[in-house]
Amino acid sequence: MIQGFPNPFPDEVLYSLIARFSWQSLNDSPKELSRQLFGDETTKATIDLPSHLNSLFERVRLSRVKSVDEIINTLTLFPFYRPLMVEKKRTKVLESMKGNSGGSLHTRVGINASKIIRPRHPKCCPVCFSNDLKNYGQSYWHRIHQIPDITVCPFHNVFVLDYTPGISELNYSYYLPPPVKFIPHWKTEENSSELILKIANQFNQLLEGASGFDINKVDYITRIEAKGYLDRGRINRDSLFINFKNFILNGQGESLFLKVAAPEYWLWEIIKRPTHIFHPLRHVLVTEFLNHEIQPPKTNRKSVIVDGPWKCRNKAAEHYGESVIEKISTHTDRKSKREISVMTCSCGMVYTRSLVHGEDNYRIIEWGEVWNNLLKSCIKQKKSFRETARILGTDAKTVSKYSKGHTRAVKIVSAKLLSSKRSKWERLLKQFDNSKVQNVRYKNPALYTWLYRHDKEWLQEFNRKNKTQRTINKPRLNWAKRDEEISQMIAFQFKKLTVINPRARLTKSLLAKHVGHEKYLLRKTSRKLPKSVACLKNLCESVEQFQIRRIRLAAASISDSGQRLVEWRIIRRACLRKPISASARNEIQILLSR
Repeated sequence: MIQGFPNPFPDEVLYSLIARFSWQSLNDSPKELSRQLFGDETTKATIDLPSHLNSLFERVRLSRVKSVDEIINTLTLFPFYRPLMVEKKRTKVLESMKGNSGGSLHTRVGINASKIIRPRHPKCCPVCFSNDLKNYGQSYWHRIHQIPDITVCPFHNVFVLDYTPGISELNYSYYLPPPVKFIPHWKTEENSSELILKIANQFNQLLEGASGFDINKVDYITRIEAKGYLDRGRINRDSLFINFKNFILNGQGESLFLKVAAPEYWLWEIIKRPTHIFHPLRHVLVTEFLNHEIQPPKTNRKSVIVDGPWKCRNKAAEHYGESVIEKISTHTDRKSKREISVMTCSCGMVYTRSLVHGEDNYRIIEWGEVWNNLLKSCIKQKKSFRETARILGTDAKTVSKYSKGHTRAVKIVSAKLLSSKRSKWERLLKQFDNSKVQNVRYKNPALYTWLYRHDKEWLQEFNRKNKTQRTINKPRLNWAKRDEEISQMIAFQFKKLTVINPRARLTKSLLAKHVGHEKYLLRKTSRKLPKSVACLKNLCESVEQFQIRRIRLAAASISDSGQRLVEWRIIRRACLRKPISASARNEIQILLSR
């Protein structure tokens, strides 16, 4: 039982208790302190969620703390994370904190996944620090100030300060004690943001268990619907995002945008799946936003129905732009829940009108007979697709789509020009008779394109007759000869390595590397080298053979240094890990018996 362990001050974190004990007992060795308190030298100095608490409770008795659960609830940050975890995770986290395996604690809580910045070094409020020196004669680290992303002290509304350790204190196992006096460069700066102070108060309530928040019972969607964001059976996301940003900015919380990072990407996700892993700051912001009195969004969308008559949008019609459409039909889209009006003109054009983000959106359903007649006329006049699109009030792709059923005027080509183009292509193929037609095309692409457009049948027939025959490539490598050469090289390199007696194990990759043919021996081509592969398999060392060789080297080294051969000394010099194989242990006994 450890004597002289200090009792906790109000709202003191366990990290601070251990740091004060280390300072009072003049124990400068982190490993010795960890072994004394936890029975394990490898524990790290964790501020928020420490482990090995059962071992600590067995060695240390505190007058004000009667159980391990009380240590967790009063001296750690587990009460802060408890409302943000589902029931199953709470049990597993408690087991990890009490037990001796705390490596996965922060992953289970969701700190790593939600990008919560863990406190690497302790933080403090300058006002609390000065008051502690006056009231207790010494300072200590408060729990409330160690919460991730807390920026102000909820009791004094001043910004908390990060303690910067010295170079000798930069150790994951070192518990940093608080300074004995106020550091000169510390400044007391008051906070002017009402929202940031509210967040700090909410963090404090979460830590004290007085917030009433429980992730297993939260229902953001119901509260959002009650606030007036439900529009025709769907939540108005645009108004939700805008009001949420205005809520943060009006509360002078511009600095929060760097921490919550683009609400439009996570706000809807946290509303749908609140039990998923999210930063505690985001839950607090959403809760404060829903508790805040805001002006409800306008749920009645602007109707697409306006007083008629309505204008015609067909550029091909004589009455284009005139208000000649008198009757329309309206319906509500089942998927988007938007009101859509269908307008039919006497020229045959049918189009729809709807509102998307407050702007008119038109879509053509039928172009009509007048528009199609003008399209045919433009095609006969050999006008380009772009020019036709300007005339019809559309784009070139639409003109191309609807002109497929109409024949364009074919330009008559003279026999002399056609014969000249054919002769050029024939000479080009003869010039590159060993190349494929596809490769010859790139020598004169304009000539090939012209023939393809004006004499396609002749071009395809001529290319089919003059295409190059596919030749079967002879193997460029004699694999049998190469197999024989490589197998001899492997045997030579093996003899050479056994003379050198390297400390590395003689594996397939090592031998192949020394031979210089890894690409043949260690890849798919190894099936073409059966003799070399068999030679590798026979010559490479097994793990037990490698251990025996290391034992012999270690024994020789010990004998040369004039030391006595002892089993533990041979094992250490040979760098063997336990358990040792039976053949290796027999080799050690043989060496000791000589």
